[in-house]
Amino acid sequence: MSHSQKDLGPESHTLLALVGGSPQIISESIYALYEQKNVHISEIKIITTAKYKAQVLETYSEVQDNGLTILENLAKDYNLPVLKVHSADILVPTDSSGTAISDVKTESEMNAVAQCLLDNVKHLTNDPQRSLHASLAGGRKTMTFYLSYAMSIFARPQDTLSHVFVSQHYENNDFFYPTPYSKKIISSKQIIDAQKGKVTLANIPYVQLRPSLPKRFLSSPITMKDTELVFDILNRPLSLKIDITRCELKCSGVTIQLTKANMAFYLIMLDDLLNGHEGFDCPTTADESLAVLYIEKRLKIEGIEHKLVNLTDAIEVVENKYLIFKDNEISGLKQGLKKSFFNDRKNKISDSLRAKLPENIAEHYDIDIISKVKKAGSTKPYNYFGLNIDKAVVRL
Repeated sequence: MSHSQKDLGPESHTLLALVGGSPQIISESIYALYEQKNVHISEIKIITTAKYKAQVLETYSEVQDNGLTILENLAKDYNLPVLKVHSADILVPTDSSGTAISDVKTESEMNAVAQCLLDNVKHLTNDPQRSLHASLAGGRKTMTFYLSYAMSIFARPQDTLSHVFVSQHYENNDFFYPTPYSKKIISSKQIIDAQKGKVTLANIPYVQLRPSLPKRFLSSPITMKDTELVFDILNRPLSLKIDITRCELKCSGVTIQLTKANMAFYLIMLDDLLNGHEGFDCPTTADESLAVLYIEKRLKIEGIEHKLVNLTDAIEVVENKYLIFKDNEISGLKQGLKKSFFNDRKNKISDSLRAKLPENIAEHYDIDIISKVKKAGSTKPYNYFGLNIDKAVVRL
């Protein structure tokens, strides 16, 4: 039975191979991953150019003397999953005009390779049931660089990057893997034994940035320019600029759009940062004073400065004087600001930050625990929330 993507198991292993003029690296990689890591490859994806696609397909479709293909023989010899190389599994990058590239020499061709590898590594690593094994043994050096780059961006701890080497005299068109029995092949006009060939898998270490990526990188299309921006953000000094009327935060130069409700809540935390930094505990019962603060900030977003005396005064003002609130927003505040409202605002602000910022940058601008306070009659300390960023970097 051949394996295809639709029947990949819960512990599936996909080989993503760069291939140039030596398609042997596919079978060599499958063999080496099994021999050295006991990894059973269950799917193959190949990145090559239009120049070599037909050669790869022909090499792995052609039957040998015993009526089996190279991969069928490999599976039989080592009790591995039976694999087939289909035309759809051989991916050729296309340039901006949609033309399949035949080489990787021009800027347009390099951009096409970079985008193709970003897209495919992202897609393959978004499946939690799949481990990706990327091989950079084939293809041009530019392709190997971009594969390493894409793996650094998207790969997870279970994914690997490797290179395969074969012993001297076995780098030829007739050697595909060491057979477990004697098999004569021709190399440089001399006869050698495939059984005596050696294939070595070299693991390539790389930095994994996936945990730090903005969330949109994993859910939306991205370009090389997007990835360059992330590296730029990581090296920028922290800065927080607030545009109240637009409901925008500019964090390390990146604009974060908030709803009016979330902006009002963030302004409460910002005022606390700039004036005492005591923080707020998440209310266990509806909190009237927090509701008043929230309504004052919502009015400020609308350009209205109004000092409110208490919650009764606040509700009367917004219901009878400033008709700018939605009914459900006011009705939820009439008894005070509730735990669900507090957590909902906090979580949605966090999501907005992490959608556009790397994790280790977003956490500087997020609402988080700033202290733990033990209250009378309680055995557990209460978490007090606020902003942890240095107020010196804040600009209104």
